[in-house]
Parts: sequence; C-alpha cells; structure tokens
Amino acid sequence: MIDWKPIAEKFREADAILIGASNGLSITEGLHLFADNAAFERLFGDFKRKYGLECILQGMMAGWPSEKEKWAFWTRLIHHYCGQYQPTSVMNDL
Repeated sequence: MIDWKPIAEKFREADAILIGASNGLSITEGLHLFADNAAFERLFGDFKRKYGLECILQGMMAGWPSEKEKWAFWTRLIHHYCGQYQPTSVMNDL
C-alpha cells in the first residue's frame, strides 16, 4: 500500500508544481491534432475539401502550393487556438 501522506506534504510545501502532459491534455481542451472531427471540419473544412487534409497535423506538415495558402492555414490555427482560447473546466481546475 502506498503512503500518500509524504507526497501530499511535498505538494503543500511546493511554491509551484510543473505538470507534464502529452496530447491528452490538449485533446481535453479541444485541440486534437490527429482527428478528423467536428472541430476540424468547422475550422478547416475548406482546406479538407481543397487539399484532402484529414487532421490539423497534416496541415502543419503540408507542402503548401504557396506561402499565401500556408499562412492562411497557420493564421487560422493560431488565431483560433491561441487568440480565441478559453480554458475549459479541466484547465481551470488544474
């Protein structure tokens, strides 16, 4: 049986806690780099139809035909997930 009391005490004493999380935390926040889901369709449906993209990651790695198209994708991505970001209860509770 694990004695959690010493660990809990270290948390209470800490000035800050660094949490390392992979894409699971991003997915919880609505950023799923690998999904062809409703959020991807809403944000990038036009790119999906025009270029056959199936997820955000493909768009991030795409060989765009022009700088204009590349930055159209990136601008939308950055604006939506950085400029308009609103934390969910998961982040607020964290």
